[in-house]
Amino acid sequence: MSIILRIITQFTVLTALIAIAFLNHYENQKIKYGGEELIEKSSVLSIIDKTIGMRDNRHEIVTFVQGDIWAGTIGDFKITDPLSFIGNISRTGDIYLPFLYASLLPVLLTIVFGKIFCGWICPMALFGQVNVKLRRIIKRIGVPLLNINMPVLLKYVVLGSGIIMGIFFGVHFFFLIYPPKLISDEIYYIITKSTVSIGFFLIFSMLFFELIFGGRLWCRTLCPGGAVYSLLNRMRLISVKNDRRKCVSCKKCDQICPYVLTPSTGVISSECDQCALCISQCPERALSFSRRWS
Repeated sequence: MSIILRIITQFTVLTALIAIAFLNHYENQKIKYGGEELIEKSSVLSIIDKTIGMRDNRHEIVTFVQGDIWAGTIGDFKITDPLSFIGNISRTGDIYLPFLYASLLPVLLTIVFGKIFCGWICPMALFGQVNVKLRRIIKRIGVPLLNINMPVLLKYVVLGSGIIMGIFFGVHFFFLIYPPKLISDEIYYIITKSTVSIGFFLIFSMLFFELIFGGRLWCRTLCPGGAVYSLLNRMRLISVKNDRRKCVSCKKCDQICPYVLTPSTGVISSECDQCALCISQCPERALSFSRRWS
């Protein structure tokens, strides 16, 4: 059940990003001279126009949700990725309080539910899972693929390097390599400009690298956002727990874990993204989500 709910959540987030981009594109065309012609030519924009185009509160409806996973607004409520906040501090040297408040919700959700952003919300996780299945198919037809091991500490090096670049060079490095930001931007470019930017090729390169050298390598070992959420995950209240009375040490959970963890030992590290694959694979139902200190 958790697997199905996670997949639904991932597709809902992806669909929301697409919908927000279309709504913003529609509003931009609606208020620009000559925009009506473009709206008429687009089937999606035409549907939006017929649905809300004549309403007096059109602008409020269309702009109620804006932005993306990196930073956005829902009504008057602002929310931002903690990595965005960290990058801004390192670049400016100032703690902008509204920016701090906007990052608190993801922080609190991680402290309570664990690293769910990485496992349940980030679009890169969805693409990575598809990539893992594609690797299995390729292996079945006899094409050899590598399975390299890279230390998880690398992502903390990437995080630290980004902070240093911000401090000394004033560069917000993270939004140039962070998959949730890149994917959100590419969705917007495709819908509004019918083109792609360098971000598309970066995401493609990441996925191709994972396809050849090992599943979920970026998420496991290189993502600076993953490093931030892993640090917060050390304080999580909800975690995967192994009921040692039921566990028969078949290690099926270890084999399916995308982060190469060992749930069969009963030790669940802060790298776990709560994806529930191990829970679904356990034949004895020894694994479940539970309060960490129960």
